[in-house]
Amino acid sequence: MIVYIQAEGNMPYNKNFAYAYYGFKEMGFEIKFFQTFEDLKEINKEDIVVGVVAITNAVLAKYGIKSDTVDYPKSLNKYLGRKTWVTTLNELDQKANYPLFIKPLEPKLFTGFVAKDRNDLYKTRCSFNEKIYCSEVVNFKSEYRVFVRYGKVLDVKHYSGSWKYVYDSNIITNCLNDYKEQPSGFTLDFGVTDDGRTLLIEVNDAFSLGCYGLDPLAYAKLLETRWAELTKKEDECDFLHEKNQFKK
Repeated sequence: MIVYIQAEGNMPYNKNFAYAYYGFKEMGFEIKFFQTFEDLKEINKEDIVVGVVAITNAVLAKYGIKSDTVDYPKSLNKYLGRKTWVTTLNELDQKANYPLFIKPLEPKLFTGFVAKDRNDLYKTRCSFNEKIYCSEVVNFKSEYRVFVRYGKVLDVKHYSGSWKYVYDSNIITNCLNDYKEQPSGFTLDFGVTDDGRTLLIEVNDAFSLGCYGLDPLAYAKLLETRWAELTKKEDECDFLHEKNQFKK
């Protein structure tokens, strides 16, 4: 397996890719830098690509693979603590009760934000026929990312808000147990509200995501595990045969 990491010159393009570089390097994998999708002509299905979402999606599409968005799995609705639905910008423009949180179904099309009125919809710079997730606004005071590989929590990283608002670990454990259709690698983002509730913010696929300070070795293994599942190849980082113990 060759690890292709997006770079600028002879350095990883950003901190996330640097963490992946150090993780894969520690495991002894061959690493090659690239800058654009056109630089990946020699890539094989056994290899892994660490890059921006547009490029990783393009590589997967080359193999006829599309990663389904898993932001709000139905099995985890009870952990959201708020109404969440799919709509279009056009429907919100015609009739909506603001404020509302909106984010695109297509990953990274625009950054999710709270729309205070219909004029804020134009900030997306998208077609009003674009499908989006919409939800009631919740006052999160602190946010955490839970990294999961083969059904086990690797770590929990605080990434936004005040450290004084601490999550309820029992809720996270129950949520993980209820996520029966979970992939081999993903993250659960949780927030703690101003009234002390621990609520699920969203689920993120692990084939391309930020490290948020996760140990480089654990981060690299997480990326490879999910990439291997999507491409149906051997997980070359499964040294302890954890896949055999993983039950969906």
